[in-house]
Formats: sequence, C-alpha cells, structure tokens
Amino acid sequence: MLNAASLQTLLLALSLTSPAITQQPDQFADTPAKRAVVDKVKAAMAQCTAQWQPGESVAGANGTIHATTMWDPDGAGPARPVLIACGEFTSISGVAANRIASWNGSAWAPLGLGLDGIAKSLAVLPNGDLVVGGFFAAAGGLAANCIAQWNGTSWSPLASGCNNGVASLTVMPNGDLVAGGWFTTAGGVAASRVARWNGSTWAALGTGLNNVVASLDVLPNGNLVAGGSFTLWGGLASVAYWDGYFWQLVDSGLTGTAAVVKVMPNGDLLVGGTFTAASGNPANNLARFDGSSWTTMGSGLNGTVFALAVMPNGDLIVGGGFSTAGGVAANRIARWDGSSWAPLGSGMNYGVTSMAVRSNGDLFVGGAFTTVGGATVNCIARWSRGAWAPLSLAVSDSIYGTTVLPNGDLVACGKLTAAGGIAAMKIGRWNGSVWTPLGSGLDDTA
Repeated sequence: MLNAASLQTLLLALSLTSPAITQQPDQFADTPAKRAVVDKVKAAMAQCTAQWQPGESVAGANGTIHATTMWDPDGAGPARPVLIACGEFTSISGVAANRIASWNGSAWAPLGLGLDGIAKSLAVLPNGDLVVGGFFAAAGGLAANCIAQWNGTSWSPLASGCNNGVASLTVMPNGDLVAGGWFTTAGGVAASRVARWNGSTWAALGTGLNNVVASLDVLPNGNLVAGGSFTLWGGLASVAYWDGYFWQLVDSGLTGTAAVVKVMPNGDLLVGGTFTAASGNPANNLARFDGSSWTTMGSGLNGTVFALAVMPNGDLIVGGGFSTAGGVAANRIARWDGSSWAPLGSGMNYGVTSMAVRSNGDLFVGGAFTTVGGATVNCIARWSRGAWAPLSLAVSDSIYGTTVLPNGDLVACGKLTAAGGIAAMKIGRWNGSVWTPLGSGLDDTA
C-alpha cells in the first residue's frame, strides 16, 4: 500500500514533467477514481513533515558536482528546460557522461563526448548556447582550453581559451560573457583572473585582479561584481566591482575571502564565503550589501558558504560546509525566510557547492555529499515542497489519468514513454517504490 511518504514522493515525481498536477490537482479529478487518488495524495501531504525522501535506485554521480543550471535547449520552442550538472564525474545514475550531463525529468544524458577534465562553472548565452568553464583541455574531442561552448549538438572552443582554470562565468546585459578564475591570459591576451568575450575576441578588464576570481554577477546598474581571494589597495579584499574603467572595492571589502556573490531581485548584493567581517562589521561567512551598508542574517553560518539561491517566494537558500545557521543545526544547507533560519530536513553529510531553482520552486542541489537524511544520493538531489524527491522517479511526459488498484498500487497513463527510467508506453504502475510497465503498453496517448 502507498503510505504518506511514497504518495508525496510520487506526486513530486509526476510534477517534474506535469507541474499542473500539483499546482491544480482538482482539474484532473474528473472521475470518482481520479478524485480518490487526488484526495489520498492531498491527505497524505497534509500529514507529512518536511523530510528527505530517498529513491530506491538513485545512483547519483561518481564524482563531485561543482555547478548546476537550468537550460532550455530550444529557447522559445516546445521543449522543457533541462537541468545541467557539471563537475568531476564520469558517470551519473549509471550513464557515462564526462564531467557534464543533462537531466530531462526522467533520465540523464551526456553532452556529446563531454570534457577531459574538471568542470567548475556554467552560463547560458542570449542565443541559448551553454558555456562551461573549468580545468580541461578538450571538449567533445576538440581542443578547448578551460572554456567551451555547447550549441545543443556540438562543442566548440572560445578562440584559444584560457591558460588556467575558469572558476566563474556570467553574462553582461549586452550579451558579452565574462569569465573569472586562475588564468592570466585569455585568447592569448593578457588578462589577470578576469576577461570578457564578445563572441569573437577576448579582452582584459583593466589590469584585472591579483588572485582567483571565484564568482561573478551583474549589479542592477550593469556593473560587473566579483568575489574571490584577491586584494586591492591597502590589502582590502575579496569583493569588488568593475565600473567600466577601474576595479573598485564594494565598501571596504571583507576580512576573509568570498566564494560566491549573488545579486538579489531587489538589487542587494549577497556575499558568501569564509570571512568574519564585512567593512569591519562582524559577519560570519554571509553578508548583504544594500548599496550603502552591510547587514547580516542572524548570527550567520559556522562554516564556509559556497552557494546561494533565491526561491520564488523570496526565501534565501544557503549551501556550503557549515553545520549551523543562526545557531540552528543545519547540515550544509539552510533556509533564511527574512527573519530566521531553518534546516532543510536533516541536510547532507558533506558540502554543497551548487544550487539551481526551477520556476515551480524545485531546488536542485549539487556537491560532494553522498547522503541526504541518511539515504544515498551521491552528489545530486532535489528538494521540493518540503521533501526530497529522487530524480529517478520522474516520468518522461504528461500524465492525464490516474487510478488506484485494490492493493493500493497506482496506475498512471498519458503521454509518457518512460517512468523512473523504465520503458512504459503511455501507461505505468507504481507500487510505492518502483515503476513497472503494463505489458507492452499502448500505441497512443492514454
């Protein structure tokens, strides 16, 4: 029989490809059998407390995931956005994928031949192409020094690339790409740790910065902001902006280093990293700058902050190597609602290094962790509606009908061709832990 946890997991799994099922469940309950299913799901969800929910067959990645982003492979076309994950893996959920892969809601797939070294950062260009940076020499078998572009079918280099690792990427308002990292040349041009690509050539941003640029973003006025372990005049450090002519400190900088910078929807700048003060004001590894002064979020975090994400409701999600947030136990991931901290379930066993948010509020988390809430997930997991939903439970396309069998198993039908990675033509059966096909299925949408 389906219990509350498995019903919630099922609804979350279906929602990855059919979000309307969770957003407007009643419109699908147009028969007594369907309404019975919806009522059971809603009742189960009402009884559930926030928890990580492991999948039975989530293999995860065999190496750390350093960056994630949502990517729409056909722009304004009919295809749904997919999740892109990159890092140090060569396999993800049993699929061979060299350091970069896409998740379409039901299965992982490689991006061509992938990369021959570590991938650290991702960005999406205005034309829809995906750019990846890191420590590699080839992409898709082609020479591509530390940075490469994927157009949906093939890889290409960005001129001669960079002479050392690319840690961060962002896109400027005019569409230019900016890369930051450990390099000192880009496309053969002297560019100390930061450079700009206009689609055909690389250019330096002034004299650059004197140490690694770990993170980049764009301020509301169009200025580029950078975080890292660099210093400017007087030894003040770690967070600066480019005004078009010179690099300027953000206020008086940090006492420590910045690992991530993120511009909030209201224009405020968030900085996370390993530091104890911002412009001399105590701040434990996380601080917010509103254009004139720094503020903290409670007492901050007791370990490094590597990743920041903003949920659709405005809540801030923080990931890193900490174990408490504002004095509250929170293993490597926590939520700030504007006034207080809260954990996301029991969290991870190792660090969180990347996060991506879907428009429906699903949060994808990547890092070096191997377990979530005691369950094996291996470096990637999804938090949705207060529970952890394994990626492998999703179906491949829309669900139009559901019913419950006398033994409690659920049958779903629609446009799907796979469920939980299992071939299931238009119809499948869920027993609370795994999907199975119903014979050879149907030859058209159910």
